[in-house]
Amino acid sequence: MIEIVIPVFNALAELADCLESVARHTPSETRIWVIDDASTDPDMSGMLAAWAGKSPRSWVFLANDQNQGFVATANRGMARATGCLLYTSPSPRDCGPDLVCRLLLE
Repeated sequence: MIEIVIPVFNALAELADCLESVARHTPSETRIWVIDDASTDPDMSGMLAAWAGKSPRSWVFLANDQNQGFVATANRGMARATGCLLYTSPSPRDCGPDLVCRLLLE
């Protein structure tokens, strides 16, 4: 199983584009972990809640109680992921249409 871990902090517009791209361009059996690193944007939790019920694919949304930084947040997702191919995005901007193809070729 392919698993993608996306730590996010206050990048609401970029995250929405990223999730759309991942939903469109990855196999349906891909599990996507989105971990909010205690964003201060008040709209973040609402947007993630909307995505949780929007797609039949395997989305996992977690939230840190306090900001942990990229590495700790990414590690939290990777510790829970069980897939054979794992990708951690340092930025929602990295989730382009060719994401899985790039992973498989590297």
